[in-house]
Amino acid sequence: MLTAMPALAADVALVIANTRYDDAKNLPATVQEGAERLVKTLNAAGYEVYSGRNLDAREMKDTLEAFAEAAGDARKIVIYYAGNPLTSARSTWLTASNLRNPTLITAAERGVELDLLMTIARQARRGAVVAVERGEKGFDPAPPLKDGIGPVSVPKGVFYLEAPAKRFAGRLARTLLAPGVTAKKAVAEYGGRITVRGDVPEKLVFGPARAALDADRQREIEMKLTEGQRLRIQIDLTVLGFDPDGVDGIIGPRTRNAIARWQEANGQRVTGYLGPKQFELLKSQAKRERARIRREAEQRRREFQRQDRAYWQATGASGKPEDLRAYLRRYPDGQFAKQARSRLASIQEERLRQARQAERAAWQAAVRADTVAAYRKYLSTYNRGLFAPAARARIEDLQEAAKLEAQRRRAAARERALGLSPASRVAVERRLRSLGLDAGPADGVFDYQTRSAIRAFQRWNGIAVTGFMNRPTLNRLVAQTN
Repeated sequence: MLTAMPALAADVALVIANTRYDDAKNLPATVQEGAERLVKTLNAAGYEVYSGRNLDAREMKDTLEAFAEAAGDARKIVIYYAGNPLTSARSTWLTASNLRNPTLITAAERGVELDLLMTIARQARRGAVVAVERGEKGFDPAPPLKDGIGPVSVPKGVFYLEAPAKRFAGRLARTLLAPGVTAKKAVAEYGGRITVRGDVPEKLVFGPARAALDADRQREIEMKLTEGQRLRIQIDLTVLGFDPDGVDGIIGPRTRNAIARWQEANGQRVTGYLGPKQFELLKSQAKRERARIRREAEQRRREFQRQDRAYWQATGASGKPEDLRAYLRRYPDGQFAKQARSRLASIQEERLRQARQAERAAWQAAVRADTVAAYRKYLSTYNRGLFAPAARARIEDLQEAAKLEAQRRRAAARERALGLSPASRVAVERRLRSLGLDAGPADGVFDYQTRSAIRAFQRWNGIAVTGFMNRPTLNRLVAQTN
């Protein structure tokens, strides 16, 4: 019997349409309409799509970072950008909507180099396309910058399309992503209306393939799958790492794509349709994988709790403020976290009573401001004061928080990219609660309790701990609660 193999990555796409600028000529409304159609077509073809419109520099880079992480092992990659590009003698920048008075420095700060997108695209194992829909004379840049796109270096395995802003994205959706149409044929249909560079694969299909055989399709129809069986197929694919992008009992394009990737990984004929034997094989593989996941999660949970207790005995159990803080830094959601915070609060209250009035006033002012500068001001006067250890500890916490903010924004961007509906968010809270985690009320609002429960779940399952939902966390949660 065939065994489950590592999951193949999904097809991934990035769609950014910057049609409205603070300090440049806007692009036609047809560009935004075409980009929206392109996103819908990519979703229907089974792509994992990262998209945005009129993004400022921070939003653009956060979206790009989330996309780049997903594209690391992608089969096929589609990248589309619409906006006002700028070029110098050596580089081309795809600009953000909030770029003003462009210079070489501001273009680099509020834009993304086209070469970077090419580097990401070249990672695709089956081929990639990079398409740019450019505005005409959008900026009035300072030399040596110019409007437009300069020389483009296209890596092997990538082909590049470029056209003036009008209806380019809509044409991409109708041609390049049409069912069964090869990249070569799609490019031929454009004629001289676009610039084409790089590899144009003879047989590569970016849209949904027409490889599904009538016999396989008919065999699945004859199985008369119930809604419960369709749900089970999606759950089993999720457990095995072949993401169908949701568990709703509807076998749509994304689920067909996941089935095809599972078939490819298991040496089956790739059609996207399941016969009775494949249905049973999928079920048995998922059953074994689900049991393995649960065993590993339970082992991690027990080991985490053992380490938690041991560290508490070595630190927080002493009752000393520095030991309590050391425990909370390592285990902010630990078994003894409430006890540690309560003891620290009691110690602080006692020290407040003991402190001189002037020092107490200075400390309270620092706490109200809660900034590095405020705590340093306190320390400049009370370097050995009663609250000096707490001030230094808070400075370290604030500095560490500043470093973690960028990571938090990226994690939040990945959660937003999931597009969780209110009902899906409620389902996440209920699934966490079913595993014994206190996720707070099942109201679809991811509050502190929910974030704490997500962190605990990620920690037990060997997933990077962020407190935000992402695709690996969602898939593992589905696997353990069905």
